[in-house]
Amino acid sequence: MKGKQETLSGAADNLEPMLADRAGPPGNWAGRVGQALANLEQAIRRHNASLESPNGEVVEVESAQWPSQGMTRRVDRLHDELAGFVDEASVLRVLARRIGPDASASGAVADLHRRATALLESLRRYEQQEARLILETVTTDIGAGD
Repeated sequence: MKGKQETLSGAADNLEPMLADRAGPPGNWAGRVGQALANLEQAIRRHNASLESPNGEVVEVESAQWPSQGMTRRVDRLHDELAGFVDEASVLRVLARRIGPDASASGAVADLHRRATALLESLRRYEQQEARLILETVTTDIGAGD
C-alpha cells in the first residue's frame, strides 16, 4: 500500500486513532490495533534501513561534523532506539492477538493501550531527536568565524 502509512510518522499517526477508538468487542479493537502495530513495525524497519547505505554504513552527509566519533555515537543510539521500537511493536502485536472477544481481557486491553501509547510517545521523541541531529549535522559550521 502506497501512501502515508509507508513513513514512520504516517504509521504512528495511523495507530493513534486506533488506540483512541475502543468501541466494540475487545477482540475487534485489539485486531485493529494489532494491524496498525504491524504497519508501524514495518515502517520502523524501513526507516532504520533508510538510514544506512546499501553497503551497511550510515548514510553520509556533507558536513564538518561527519565523520566524528560523537556523531557516530548519536547515530548508533538512534539505531538502537529503532531496534527497541521494533521489539516493542512485535511484543504488542502478540499481546493484541491474545485478546479475545470476552470481557475477561480488560487487564490485557488496558496493558496494550498503555504500552502502545508509551511506544507512540517514544517514537515522537525519537523523531524530534533525529530531526535535531540532522539539523545540527547540516547547519553546524565548525571553524566558522575564524
